Amino acid sequence: MCDVFLVGDATTTICHRYTPRDQLLFHVKNADILVVATGIPGLIHGDMLKPGCAIIDVGINRVKNPKTGKNMLVGDCDFESRSQHPDAVVCPADYFQWPQKAIFK
Repeated sequence: MCDVFLVGDATTTICHRYTPRDQLLFHVKNADILVVATGIPGLIHGDMLKPGCAIIDVGINRVKNPKTGKNMLVGDCDFESRSQHPDAVVCPADYFQWPQKAIFK
């Protein structure tokens, strides 16, 4: 995904699951487009986001639903806290099907 943005002359920053929390917060708060694929459910919270940030949550995590006890799939962004920021745009994770022109519109 990083290569797709580089082709479009975007400045990219890559963080990973071991990036110190303060550095991760700095980079997330400054991101116009955030692609999350860490495998850590709920890593990104709504209070970390820049207003108007587009989020592409690629994470697919199986967790137990506390209400039903059944397994469910969740992303790496905490959806509930993200929903407190209605200006954040969440994109579906099937980004491999997107044409590059749609990303850079």
